[in-house]
Parts: sequence; C-alpha cells; structure tokens
Amino acid sequence: MNEGTALKSPEELESALGLLGARVRFYSGTEGMGISISGLSKNYEKIVAIAQEMLLQPRFDSAAFERLKNEIKTTIRQMSANPRAIATETAGKLIYGEGGTLSRMAYGTAASIDAITLEDVKAFYAANYSPSIANITFAGSPDQKRVVKALTTLTENWPAKDVVIPEPVAGVSAQRGVIYFVDYPNAPQSMIILAKTAMPFSDPDYYPAVIANYKLGSGSQGMLFDVLRLQKGYTYGAYSSFMAAQHQNLFMAQSSVQGSVTMDAVKTFKDLIGGYSEMINEEMLASVKNSLLKSKTSSFETIGDILSMLNDIANYNMPFDYVKQQENTINNITVDQLKEIITKHMNINDMIYVVVGDAKSQMKPLEQLGLGKPVLVQR
Repeated sequence: MNEGTALKSPEELESALGLLGARVRFYSGTEGMGISISGLSKNYEKIVAIAQEMLLQPRFDSAAFERLKNEIKTTIRQMSANPRAIATETAGKLIYGEGGTLSRMAYGTAASIDAITLEDVKAFYAANYSPSIANITFAGSPDQKRVVKALTTLTENWPAKDVVIPEPVAGVSAQRGVIYFVDYPNAPQSMIILAKTAMPFSDPDYYPAVIANYKLGSGSQGMLFDVLRLQKGYTYGAYSSFMAAQHQNLFMAQSSVQGSVTMDAVKTFKDLIGGYSEMINEEMLASVKNSLLKSKTSSFETIGDILSMLNDIANYNMPFDYVKQQENTINNITVDQLKEIITKHMNINDMIYVVVGDAKSQMKPLEQLGLGKPVLVQR
C-alpha cells in the first residue's frame, strides 16, 4: 500500500508527497491496521487526496511485493539472533499457548511469508479494507468544516462492506511459576522476562494498575532500576509495565544482565515483585501521585499526544473525559486499593520466567530459586 498507486510509481508518489511536505504511511500490527497522515496545514486537501488515491487505488506491483517479502524475511532472521526478541517471542508462546493466535509474532515466520501470494494480498484488501470498521481521528489547525469537507470525497468513494473480524484462537498456556530457559551458547549476557496476562485498556483496573506499577518499574525511579542497576550494577536498565490493547494484554518485567549474575538477577526480580505489595505505604503513594500528576500536565503538548488520546477513545471505546477520570483516580486511590491491584494483577505466582542465555553456565544455578528445574525450550 506504500509502494505507489495505480496512477503513480513509488518514485512519483514520494515526489508528490515531498512537494507537499507530507508523509502518508500504511501500517499494521497484531490487532489492527491503519494510515498515518501528517503534513503542512496549508496543503491539507491535497494530502488527503493523495492518501485517498493510495487507499482506493493501490498499485500491488509484483516486483515490489517480492522485494518486501525478502525484506521482512531478513528482519525475521535478524530477530531470530536477538536475545530480547527471542525472549519476547518465547514469552508470548508460553503465555498464549503454542498455536494460539496471539502467540505468533505479527511479522510471521519465513515459511508463512513465503506462502503468501500477491493474489492473497489483493483478496485480503478486497475483503477487509472497509469504512464500516474504520475510525478517523484528526488533530491540527484546520477547522472542523474544512477537515470534514476534504474527507467527504473519501467517504463517498470508499464502498462499505461487512467485515468479520475473527476472535483470537486460544492455545494451551504454559505452567506458571516456572523458569523457561532458551539456550544462546556463549552469550555474555542473559535476557530475563517475567510476564503474565493482564487486562485490556478499557478495563476499570487498567489505570490503577499503571499507578501500582509506577514505583516498581516505570523508568529510572523504579525499584527494579534502582536495585538491579544502581545498587548491584548488573544492567543498564530494568523495567516493568502493563501493555494493554483489546486482546493482547500483558504485564511484563524485563532486563538484560551480565551472564554471570543471571541467578541473582532472577532472584531479585522474584523478590521485588513478590514483596512489592508489602512495600507500598502512604509516603510512597504520595510521591507516586505527585510524579504522575506532574507528568499529566505535559502529556498533551504535541499533536501526536492529542492524536494518541483520540485513538484510545476510538479504538477502545473510552469516554471523552477518560484522561480526567485518570487524574481523579490518581488523586483518590488508596494504599489498600493499590495492594489489592498488586495482588490481583501483579501476583508473582501467576508469572512465567523466561531466560535467554548460556545454558551450560547459567541454567543449573537457577535451580536454587525454589522454582523447580528450569525447562529448556527451543528457539
């Protein structure tokens, strides 16, 4: 979709956008696809016209298609040698279950890429690109009347069709409270991930969980960073976060550490997360509230920030004042409520442990952690 149109070669399209100071890119991911459009306000109508041409009159060039397939396969090969990518993919397979829809990486495998034909792409486009499942969000200086007028041509010429969005197929998830080890022979470092399923973005518990996680692993002020980097010097960074969408929702804590300290680093993760609820007190909560409220004041200073908020409203059916509701949650949440959230959504016993490193030197010591014998899994 980014490789020219039926009326313009890729070079001609790039030139046309460049003359307008514009960028139009199609993108896709695990839970959706879209178009990102940016450019000068004075050229708004012309930019929308080009975006419409790209959307409604795609080129689908066979040579470009084969080139893109090769580029994606190159990326897959590179990712297969990256310990962080290996750990992330392994965690997904273990949590969502082998064969589950969400266990697969969005870019697929070399075999699945090879199996896709240009006719498959055309058929997918014909069946799934429809205004009936689309949202349009806008932020910028053109007024509403001007924005709507330019988009009217698009909506009038884009035929709607019924689209069935499949529900994710569930797999059989792996046992929790177990260390799963991926051998990366002679690796000087180990990649560590602790993860569990979490709630969707629209869940009432989501933002309280974000608040609960803040002091544990949200940046350099978090306990994980403080202990693993500043106190022990095992890593350049250690973090945790809730990653929420509609279906693919995770709590994940992670770090890349020196290989020789793998066992103690995993123990530190286990101890900090497992004991986190007992560490929460009024003084800590007051500090968290102050930091979060300050960050909220600068959260919507750019057009991109505003657009992100609008996308959350559109994609997750959030109320128009959800940001204000989040501020109210910050102000009113209590220590007891945080402890309840931590117990419910950050329970160490519900997590899987993934370690990617040198099995010969690092796997055996992990048996000391009381989690049984680590399970060796294939890449």
